[in-house]
Amino acid sequence: MDRFLVQVSKDVGYANIMNNRRYENHLWHTKPRDVDHGEVKVGDELLIYCTSRVPVYGKSLAFSTPVLNVSADNVTFELAEPQAFPTLLTREAVLALVDRNTLPDTFRKCGQQGFNITKIDAVSGDKVVRLVGLATSEAVDEPDHDPVEQNDPSTYDIGTILTAGCFLDRPTLDKMLDRLRAKKNIILQGPPGAGKTWLSKRLAYALVGSKDDGKVRQVQFHPNLSYEDFVRGYRPEGDSKLTLMDGPFLKLCDTARQDDCGKYVMVIEEINRGNPASIFGELLTLLEADKRNADGALALAYPRSDSERFHIPPNVYVIGTMNLADRSLALVDFALRRRFAFFDLEPAFNDTWREWVQNRITDSSEIADTIKQRIEALNQRITDDGNLGPQFRIGHSHFTPSPDAAIENPEEWFEDVVDSEIAPLLREYWFDDAARAEEEVRRLVTGQ
Repeated sequence: MDRFLVQVSKDVGYANIMNNRRYENHLWHTKPRDVDHGEVKVGDELLIYCTSRVPVYGKSLAFSTPVLNVSADNVTFELAEPQAFPTLLTREAVLALVDRNTLPDTFRKCGQQGFNITKIDAVSGDKVVRLVGLATSEAVDEPDHDPVEQNDPSTYDIGTILTAGCFLDRPTLDKMLDRLRAKKNIILQGPPGAGKTWLSKRLAYALVGSKDDGKVRQVQFHPNLSYEDFVRGYRPEGDSKLTLMDGPFLKLCDTARQDDCGKYVMVIEEINRGNPASIFGELLTLLEADKRNADGALALAYPRSDSERFHIPPNVYVIGTMNLADRSLALVDFALRRRFAFFDLEPAFNDTWREWVQNRITDSSEIADTIKQRIEALNQRITDDGNLGPQFRIGHSHFTPSPDAAIENPEEWFEDVVDSEIAPLLREYWFDDAARAEEEVRRLVTGQ
C-alpha cells in the first residue's frame, strides 16, 4: 500500500469537505497532478488536507481515506466522516511531518476544481504513522468561539491575526505594531465596514503577546462622555454623597504601573464620536511618548492632594478607531492628531478575502467574484459622487462570513446582506434622491 498526501484546492471548497451535513458519503474524483495515473492503486491511502491558510474550527487536515477506484482520468475516494482536531495544522505543520526532500518541486497549490496528489511513501515510517494518527484522531465538538484565535491562548501575534481572517498583509500589520510601539498611540480610520473595530483589539492582543483581557481595556466615546467619566471625577455613591473616582483610563494606568514588564492597551472605539480634547483634558499632553515619565507629570483637574502629579506609564498604549463617513462626528483637532499615528483601512475585496468567503460556501459558486465586481463598481460611483466621496465606500466586513459559517445558498446570502445592510445605507447616502438609491440597490442585486 502506498500513501499519498492530497492537497484540497481552495477553489473546490474546504467547507465542502468539512460540512458533512451536505457532503456525507459523497464520492470525490481527482486527477493526479504530480504522479502518473498508474502509480495510484485501489486501496492506497490518501491523507487529505486543505491548501487554504484559513482553517475552519481549527481544522486543517481532513482525514485519511482509501482509494476506491482508479481510471485513466480520475481517482475516486469517499469523504464519509470528516474529522475535527483540537490541534490546528497549517500547511507548514503538515509538511513538517514529512520529509520535504522527498516531495517533488511540483508540490504546490492546485488549480481550480482539482486536487494535488503527492506520493509520500518514501518518508520514514514514524512520520507517516504520526500523520495518520492525527488524521484519524477522535473528533471534538465544534466550539462556539473563534477557535483559530483560541488555539494557543498563551501566545498572540501577527500570525494569529492573519489566520483569524485579516485581509491585510503582514508588512502592513508589522508597520502598525512598529508605529504603536514607537508612538504609543495610533488611530485606525476608514469607511464603514473596513474592519477597524475587528482589527483594533487584535492589534492590542498582538502587542501584549497574548489574548489577555486584563491588559486590554475597550471603551467607546460618545457625545455624553466626559473627562469625569474617562479620567477622574466626582460620582454619586449609595449614601448619596459624591466620591472622587478614577475612570477606566486611570485604572488601566495604575494597573500598568504595577507591572513594568507588561504592556497595557486602551482601545477607544469611535474616538471622534465624543469631544476628544475635552475628554482627554491634560492627558493630551501626557499622551506624547516623551512625556511618559515623572519629569513630564502634570496635576490632574481633580487631584487627590495638592502634591499629586500624574504621568502615563510608558507601557500604556492607545488604539483608537475613526469612522470617516459619519457627518455628525467631530473633527479631530491638530493637537490630538499630532500625538497619534494614523492608518487608513480600505475596503479589502482582495484574494485573501475571496479565499475566506469561498471556503465557507458549500458549493462551487463564484459569488465572491460577483461581490467583488459589483461592490467595487458601486464604490467607484460613490467615490465619484461630489456629495459623498471615498470615505463613504462600502467595506468588506458586510460580506465576510463568520469563521464557522457554512453558506449553502450563496446567492440568497448575498441578497440578504444587501437588503438588510447595504440598501438602508445607500438610502441614507442618497436620502434626497430616492430613485438613485433604489437604482443602486437594483444594480447591486442584478448586476445590470
